[in-house]
Amino acid sequence: MSIGEALVHDQALADEYLLELAPNSARRGSILVVEHDPLRPTTNALVRAGFSIRSVSDGVVASQLISSLMFDAVLTDVAVSGLGGLDLLRFIREHGMEVPVLLMTGAPDVETAAQAVEHGAFQYLLRPFPDGRVIDAVEKAVRANRTAKQRKSALSILDEETVETSGVPDRVRWDNALANLWMAYQPIVLPGGKLYAYEALVRSDEPTMRGAGEIIDMAEHLKELQELGRKVRAKAGEFAFEANGSHYLFVNLHADDLLDELLASRDQPLAQVAPAVVLEITERAALHDIEEAKVKMAELRSMGFRIALDDLGAGYAGLTSFANLRPEIVKLDMALVRDIDKDSIKRKIVGSVTSICRDMGTLVVGEGVETEAERDVLIELGCGLLQGYLFGKPERK
Repeated sequence: MSIGEALVHDQALADEYLLELAPNSARRGSILVVEHDPLRPTTNALVRAGFSIRSVSDGVVASQLISSLMFDAVLTDVAVSGLGGLDLLRFIREHGMEVPVLLMTGAPDVETAAQAVEHGAFQYLLRPFPDGRVIDAVEKAVRANRTAKQRKSALSILDEETVETSGVPDRVRWDNALANLWMAYQPIVLPGGKLYAYEALVRSDEPTMRGAGEIIDMAEHLKELQELGRKVRAKAGEFAFEANGSHYLFVNLHADDLLDELLASRDQPLAQVAPAVVLEITERAALHDIEEAKVKMAELRSMGFRIALDDLGAGYAGLTSFANLRPEIVKLDMALVRDIDKDSIKRKIVGSVTSICRDMGTLVVGEGVETEAERDVLIELGCGLLQGYLFGKPERK
């Protein structure tokens, strides 16, 4: 018997119980339910639906089970004894577990919902809800978890095959990636659909580093972020110069770029078109010295640049940077945008953000828009700019 199984059989935890159905139940998914109601209505509904269930009423017990057993999803009340639902969610994320977590509450509030989004809750369910609603939500969580595991496994195999077949040193691959660097441009539009700007996104023809994530990861690994930043800004500057003021250009700026003495040099290509450029700060957690960052921002603004922060609403770092750096533009975290037309809590959060930004004279970009319904809600809530596949994918120009 494992530690987790011993816990649920301990006499001191007699009110907890483990429900196992036939072996076929594992195919539907193994779910940990943390439910404060002694009648266990949600647990019973999932059991009837054929899931394999571990059910407890104490968050501490749940955290111990999660540490020793594998689950396809976790469904927890926000208010439970021992360790509340949000604290349990934090525990799971802080320990690097990627299992989907669904939160249930009968007393919703914006702060709790915001924390749920910040820590990556899969869904936020409002009681009372019909059995079908929770069953559907858990099914989606199980599918998402299994798909993610399959993708991770496939990528792991692909990475191993790449290493085995290529045998090319990192430095050689990096030099090739830098030599074959190019920029993709994604449109940012006004509510009516008119082009407002493009965002410049780094790409490469190096087979092992085509996307921005791979390129930036290798730059960090080889301590080449400064060289990468300079190359990106040079190429973006050329594009902006050719546009001749017909639209704005968003250029991503890693926090480490603020340490580059050439960033504020008026001889650099990007500086020549500064009034048409929005510098979008990424990796805000690396802004260790806010006061120094403020000084650098003031210098950049004096040259004509505007400042944007991405992923507002994704966590504490974003809100702190927003308060301290007072950007002219902010981008909403895509997790808030996705399915906002179907989620009243997300609408309340975004409505609050846009209201604050409007009072401060800050433009809000709804990023990651994929449907007309999402677009319409964002416009209604006050987003002045929109970006996403609905308006165009990043393209080489």
